[in-house]
Amino acid sequence: MRTLRKLNILGAIAALLSTTLLLGSCVSDDDNNPVNPTAPTALVTFIGNRTSGTAENSVTRSYFELLTTENHAFTLYSTAETALQGEKYKDGQRMVLTYQPTQGQGVLADGEVQIMRAPVLVWTSEVETATTEEAQAANAPMHVMAINRTGNYINLEARLPYYTEREYSILLDESTAGSDMPELYVTTTAKGYPQGTTTSDIASFDITTVWRNPAISGIKIHINNTGSTQQVYNFLK
Repeated sequence: MRTLRKLNILGAIAALLSTTLLLGSCVSDDDNNPVNPTAPTALVTFIGNRTSGTAENSVTRSYFELLTTENHAFTLYSTAETALQGEKYKDGQRMVLTYQPTQGQGVLADGEVQIMRAPVLVWTSEVETATTEEAQAANAPMHVMAINRTGNYINLEARLPYYTEREYSILLDESTAGSDMPELYVTTTAKGYPQGTTTSDIASFDITTVWRNPAISGIKIHINNTGSTQQVYNFLK
């Protein structure tokens, strides 16, 4: 089981995934430097940093891909002053980005943005294949608050008991891999120590290896959802 990094959801982004285009509002981690509460927040993929100009006068910007539930893709790039720095930011990472457009463009448009906050969300990995028995056993209970698909990602927000460590995984039932609607199971494993409270987590799963198959019409996602009678979510192409 591969580990996905855990994100503690703060402030007003609890409803992030329930919006049509994965946009919401957010407040800063730093109470002394609050983010504009109207600043858009989105799930994005970090493409990487790019440097332009001469050696004496170079400019580095951070680039991101923003995908919507309606299969639109936008490229955002940071101002030079707000480019991401540090080894923890790696190409291909999924993260929650709070930003402000700087060129008068809409919040869903290509262009330059001022980054207000960009915590790393998860390391994404390919779907793991399992036997039917193993896949169906991957049914840890969780309260699903929102789930959707953007591009090749399944995005999940769930409320769970707060542990110091937690793992998420998504398993493909190998017996359904050749069907019109392959079936996948999302589960989680708590590690570390319980903190006596609950937390809202966002996980984002890369389903490229399944979704890119032209022979399928969609996928079924199974989740042991304690917040509703709905346990299966269908995503059609």
